[in-house]
Amino acid sequence: MEIRKQEEEAEKLRAELKKREKDTTFFKNLAHDHQAKIEHLEAIRRKLDVQKREHEKLSDSHIAKFETMVTHQFATMKQLNGGLKDGVILTVSSEAGGSGFSLQHFFDGLYAKKSGDARIVLFDDETGSKKVTTRILSEWKISYDKKEECENTAEARAKKKEDTGVDEGGPSRQFITDVFKQVDMLSIQVGGESVKLFENTPRGAVVKTDDSLNQNISNFAKAYVTDKAAKGYVADPINRAKEQEKIVKVSIKQAKDYSRAIGRIMLHSFVHKQTLPSNAMPPFIMNVMLHGYDNDYHKDDILKDIDSMLDGKGNVMLGWLLEEDCEERDENGNEWTRDSIFEKYIPTTFIRTRKILLGSLRDGLTFFGSEQDASDDLEKGCGLSRTLAMVPMEAIHHIYFAKPDISVEDLWGVLKPKYGEGEPDVAWGMSEKDKERHKKEQEIFFNGGFKKYLEESAKEDQSFLDKFLEFATGSNFLPYDKEFKINIEFNFSLDPVGYPNSHACTFDVVMPGVDSFFSDYKSFKEDKMNFVIGEVYNQFHMN
Repeated sequence: MEIRKQEEEAEKLRAELKKREKDTTFFKNLAHDHQAKIEHLEAIRRKLDVQKREHEKLSDSHIAKFETMVTHQFATMKQLNGGLKDGVILTVSSEAGGSGFSLQHFFDGLYAKKSGDARIVLFDDETGSKKVTTRILSEWKISYDKKEECENTAEARAKKKEDTGVDEGGPSRQFITDVFKQVDMLSIQVGGESVKLFENTPRGAVVKTDDSLNQNISNFAKAYVTDKAAKGYVADPINRAKEQEKIVKVSIKQAKDYSRAIGRIMLHSFVHKQTLPSNAMPPFIMNVMLHGYDNDYHKDDILKDIDSMLDGKGNVMLGWLLEEDCEERDENGNEWTRDSIFEKYIPTTFIRTRKILLGSLRDGLTFFGSEQDASDDLEKGCGLSRTLAMVPMEAIHHIYFAKPDISVEDLWGVLKPKYGEGEPDVAWGMSEKDKERHKKEQEIFFNGGFKKYLEESAKEDQSFLDKFLEFATGSNFLPYDKEFKINIEFNFSLDPVGYPNSHACTFDVVMPGVDSFFSDYKSFKEDKMNFVIGEVYNQFHMN
């Protein structure tokens, strides 16, 4: 028996050593890759004669002043334009069976409707009667509705209503999280085929180029009409051409409406200070939209932002343009120079080639936007850029966007334990002395077992911290706000053999306060916490 135990311990040790070797190799490769990117950046700086820019870190007080200034401007905008008294209700379907929210189904279903505040605020053009901006300035109430059949009884209807999320903050954060987790998969249907509108980059989704969009829509429209003609539905070549042209026109309009809707969701988040994920837009596109592509956009920042968007390949591409054997020329047949790369190549390659959908995104980020000439002068930024022109990008990141990376230390720093909450069932016969003992056990467990749980789980699952945050708050990211806290509450009123739950609206994770709930660490980790987090991940539950 003793020999078997020793063998088991030896096997565990070998497995641990193997894992450490694997981790060491991973971090060595990561460091090497990071160093290679730094060297490439230094090389392109020298080649393009760009001085390294040292950013002076903004103080908390400076960021607070910028936040107050912008908040005041948005408040004035609300006063001047008013808002809907009852806000805009966006009913979001969370499919039964755990499939969760689908941005694609949400957009497709709403787009098919002809009226309603939700349809207007996301997809309609701004007109005197529609008043899209009024709806953007209004509160949005996200209602998560499980699409499942229920019996026609008072009890069943009450249970259905209880399972439909009422927005007190949690559903809105969940909605923003869901939208930007899925935006890179958003598409339109053309002749039964999907045409994607965005492509993913390491720093967020960016709209497809005009060539890609036009080619895919035209090809699928042609194939659809050709198939109909083969079946005898459209025999006349002239009618076939007209139908194909009509499909292309309608499809381009829908693609632009979908892109604009993403911009409007962002604009609403800015107005109501709802934190957006750091990858809602790649840094380069974010700068162009919110500040514009002009002389104030420092060349060193441009290089870094393009390189991050292209995963380290951007500077290699720009450097190649200055090589002697480079045959590529500008539109006038001239060789590329340091100046023309910044003045022509970069804006043409990354902005002007995406005029259709980037113009619509810009329109969505503009108060009273109407799609009229939305793609002209994209380098000037969106309408919101006039409000944010004097706000440094660092401040914009801190005020409106989440931290790009999360560590266990970051998460631990926002956790606030609450011991001994609630009253135990009288049947338990718990004395005040018993309560004090349990409260001490709660404190020991929070600083020991619970922290161990976070550290272990983060090592075992790279997405664990995202999942935990989404379970606790509705969003899978952390804001820069230093006042932000997540409460870890130990509550005596909960059944000791039950499960932990969360209240995303108030940032609470609540678990039974009796120490028997967490005394068995393995059961606490696998049977309770992991089970519950897995159950609610990617969908909103009313707890």
